[in-house]
Parts: sequence; structure tokens; C-alpha cells
Amino acid sequence: MKHVFIINSQIKKRKRMKFYNNIRSIYKEEDILIKETTYSGHAKEIAKEISSTDENIRIYACGGDGTIHQIVNGIKDFSKVELAIIPLGTGNDFIKSFYPLKKQDFLDLRNYQNSQTSYCNILEVNEHLAINTASIGLDVKIAQNVDKFKFFSFLGSAIPYYLGLLYSMMHSLTSVYKIRIGEHILEDEFTFLVCGNGKYYGGGYCPVPKAEVNDDKMDICLIKKVTRRKILSLSHKYKLGTHTAYTNLVSTYQENEFEVLSPEKEIVVNLDGETQVCDSLKIKLSDKKVKLILPNP
Repeated sequence: MKHVFIINSQIKKRKRMKFYNNIRSIYKEEDILIKETTYSGHAKEIAKEISSTDENIRIYACGGDGTIHQIVNGIKDFSKVELAIIPLGTGNDFIKSFYPLKKQDFLDLRNYQNSQTSYCNILEVNEHLAINTASIGLDVKIAQNVDKFKFFSFLGSAIPYYLGLLYSMMHSLTSVYKIRIGEHILEDEFTFLVCGNGKYYGGGYCPVPKAEVNDDKMDICLIKKVTRRKILSLSHKYKLGTHTAYTNLVSTYQENEFEVLSPEKEIVVNLDGETQVCDSLKIKLSDKKVKLILPNP
């Protein structure tokens, strides 16, 4: 089997060099291929090109959730590909769904020598795929604003998310949506609308605490209009996943389809931390699955 490491070039050079040495200390040179991304969307292109060779391949997504997202979209039409995750990025929310595994377990390449396998569900979002979450609402505005504050990630990986939240709260927090969830038709003013395969997003927030990546279900969390003061007071509970107790504000579902029936002029959707603009939005649980390779510490 060929071991292909697709590495996000935005990772600091010293960290990348240390990782290269780690790779070569464990794998034979003839069994590995190391590719660095050089522009946005490059990870998807690399993954698609390599997967089309019809070999048995294990691709290691070396970066954050955005790198995983791109690679999943690159390998979607190929059945001989395995995916492993090396969380070298600043945003690594997807791996948090695999408790009790820790980040360090994923970083240690020795743990992939006798690995575990999980066939992971994925979400179809129009013509795109998402492996972790797909969402619209305030969190998308926050994601768009996080880039303004990425410089502060040296203070902690969650700092840009908190700053993005505060910046977003200076503007409108809600929108009116008419949506379909399975057979349910709803119309209301919402702050958050999240479809989850994984539990966590946005720097460790837990909108869908009951989600499991391989249970053949899509978990959905809707949060109605809330005041700025209420958002600040509920933020900690949203991070812990205990916000679902507020049933006057929060609704949860397990359905396989979600659709916006009355879109605005355009919808900005957050897919695994990456934003896309679309005219219509339909999210469903895909028939496809990803063969996910997990560390075995």
C-alpha cells in the first residue's frame, strides 16, 4: 500500500520539517509520497489525481479540518482509498468526535501501524461533501470573520473563534428561514442551523452532542432568535453540548434530509469550516462512506 501525505503548506516550516523526519523514521522511502499544497483547493486536486491511479492508497490529511474537507471531496469517487488524519492545523474539531482518542494519538504515526478502521458517514451538500458539519446562520458569519483574527492563534487555537464571535455580534444575528427537515416544515427566525455528522465545530463547540460519525444518521440542531446577552450566557453551554436542555430555544432532530425552502438572495454555508456561497441548499446523508483509519495507541 502507498502512504500519501498531503500536507497543508500553511503549517509552520519547522513543524513540517519535524514531521517529514518523523515520516521517514517509520515508513520505507519507496512506500511514501509527500505532497505539499501550494494554493487553495490544491489538496482536493492532489487527492483526486492520486486516487485515480486505481492503487490501494492511504491518504494522510495533514492539516486542519479544511484540509480533511478538501481531501474528502477529492476521493469521493474512488473506492480503494483510505483516509487517516494528522491534526497539524489550528482547527482540528473533527477528531474530537473520537473520544477517548486524543490529539496526540492522531499525531503519533506509530499508532497507524496496527490501526483501527471506521466507515464514516458523509453529508451531501448540493454538489459538495462534508465529513463533519454543514451549517448556516451566525456561525457562518463567525467563520467568515475568524480569518481576520488568525494572527492571534499563537495565544491559543480558540482565540480567533472568540474574536470572530465578538466581531459578528456587532451585526445582525438572525435570519428568517423556511426549512424542511425530513417531513417537517418549519418557518421561524433562527440564529443557528447546524447539520452534524461529527459532534464539534468552530473551535470546540458542540451543537449536536448525540452525533456519531458512523450511525447512518444526520443530527440537526436549530436555535431560534436569541439576544446578544443570551448568546454570551449560553456560549459555555453550547461548547459543552448542554444547550439542548433549553427546549424553548433549541430543537434537535435526527433526519436524513435538510432543505432551505425560502432562501435569501444567496446562502452562505459553512462546510467543515470552509464557506461556500449557493443559491439553494439541500443537505442529506450520503450513500457513500469514507474508510477512515484511526490510530490505535
